Parts: sequence; structure tokens; C-alpha cells
Amino acid sequence: MLVVSGCDYLPKAAAAFVEIAIESGFPVLFSSRAPLGVSDVTPAENDAPLQILTIPAEDITLTHCESKAYPAFHSPEKPDLAHGMGGTHPDFSGYYRYEFTVRLPIHKRPFLEINDVHETSEVFVAGQSAGLLTAPPYRFNLSGLTADGSAAIAIEVATTLERKAAAMGVDLRCLNFPSPLSPTGIVGCISIVLFWQRIWPENGRVCGYKHTAKLM
Repeated sequence: MLVVSGCDYLPKAAAAFVEIAIESGFPVLFSSRAPLGVSDVTPAENDAPLQILTIPAEDITLTHCESKAYPAFHSPEKPDLAHGMGGTHPDFSGYYRYEFTVRLPIHKRPFLEINDVHETSEVFVAGQSAGLLTAPPYRFNLSGLTADGSAAIAIEVATTLERKAAAMGVDLRCLNFPSPLSPTGIVGCISIVLFWQRIWPENGRVCGYKHTAKLM
């Protein structure tokens, strides 16, 4: 058994699944996955980023389809993350799909965060759903869904019907606006947030801390 006290860095212990006794109240940083029997909870929000990786919008492929045609996405283009897709497709209602591939540092706990979405979003990693959210914060836990450091990520955004309804001549004044005013699609940045396998044992509970990779 390896007994740990003070602040220690254990580059090989977790990879070898060494049995480790950790003195309560001391931080320990693992270079690999935490040993069996060690779990963590929601990371704290006050840790400074250790690394920022930027992927431009030009590296994201956007397709769309109407609800009745789902999932037959078509017409690949580049997204407008600054303003949303209302200016590009002012009359469209349905689904937008944002796809990109990002290489993640191994042995980290990845989350995906979206700044703002209109209206709902579901995230897929290699075709497997990481969850669906209808309200902020748009944060998705990707842990266990990525392999060999590479992640093929797709974000599907379902819009409201207001733009298509307006294009069909529906009077929207009953909803207190004369024309579609709300944005559509993703507005703002997409972030991959990575958490170290750092643990702070206290009464059998531990927590992790993060560094961030942003997709602009």
C-alpha cells in the first residue's frame, strides 16, 4: 500500500491501480485515472484554466433539416456563432446540427458547454447521446464517451416554429411581437471543459478541478 500525505504527484500509481491510502484534507494529482474506489463530484468553479485550445467556427460543419425530414440533414455550411442562424435562414424552423472533431488530452474529465441555445440542444459523441437540455446552463458530461483522446461531437439544436409560421403569413402579434425576433441556433461560444484527476479527500468525498478548451 502506498500511503500519501501532504501534496503529492503520483505519475504511475493510478495507471498501475496501486492501493493508495490518502490522508484526509491533502490534495493529490493523478496523471491517469483515479484508482478504483475513488470517485469525484461536481467540479468547483474557481479553478484557473490550465490550457485553452481554440477551434474556429470554420472548422465546424453546420447542416439543417425540417422536423418531418429528421434526421436527413443537408446543405453543409459554416455557422454564424456570433449572431445565430436567423440572418442566414430567416424563414427556417427545424433542426440545426453542428459537427466537429476535437482531440482531447487523455486522462481528463471532459464537459461540453454552450453559451446560449435557441431552443433545445442534444449532444452526441460518436453517435451516442450525452443528454438533452432545454434551458441553461447548457453543460454536458462527456466522461466515458470519448476514446483515444479524439472526439467526434455533434450538437443538434431544435428551433421554435415562429420563423416558419411567419413565413407562412401567420399573424404573430398575438404573441406580442410582429415578426420573429428571437435568435435561432447556437449564439456565442462552444467550450470543451476538461477536469484534471485531482482530488481533495475529505470525509470520504473528493472533487475535481478543471482546465478549459474553447471552440469559438
